[in-house]
Amino acid sequence: MTELRAKRLKILYFGLESGDDVTLLAVNKGFESERMANLALMAREAGMKLSVTAILGLAGRGRSLQHARMTAEWVNLVNPEYFSLLTMFHRHNDDFICSLQQCTRRELMLEAREMLQHLHPAKTILRSNHVSNFLDLAGSYPKDRESSMKSCSYTAFSMRTIPA
Repeated sequence: MTELRAKRLKILYFGLESGDDVTLLAVNKGFESERMANLALMAREAGMKLSVTAILGLAGRGRSLQHARMTAEWVNLVNPEYFSLLTMFHRHNDDFICSLQQCTRRELMLEAREMLQHLHPAKTILRSNHVSNFLDLAGSYPKDRESSMKSCSYTAFSMRTIPA
């Protein structure tokens, strides 16, 4: 990592996907969350900034909230400068998606809220402005924590009568 930083790599884009080992195993990530945290911390120690991405809906309905909590715990440990959320969508992954009991949009908002509720990094810029997301969240943690959670709650409440 030190060599990469010496070659002017300033920011490492890190596809965490989930901090939940059960979910990581299900998606064949190839790494457990602890190993990824150690690698990310090595990059931080070498002077690189981290931009970490997680995927809402990746664990399906059955592990949605565990995925949210464990991902937040991972982010709290590593404390990346940037943390982004994407939403699971079809793209060369039909077999995997068909194997899941997919979350409804409302359940995805509840998953995002659960993650935000357990997120306590020292300072992280949060984004969920990818085309896959249907709620654009943007803010700095911890400053914008409450407003981000309110946005998720409001959206989840609004979607309670909308079919999946």
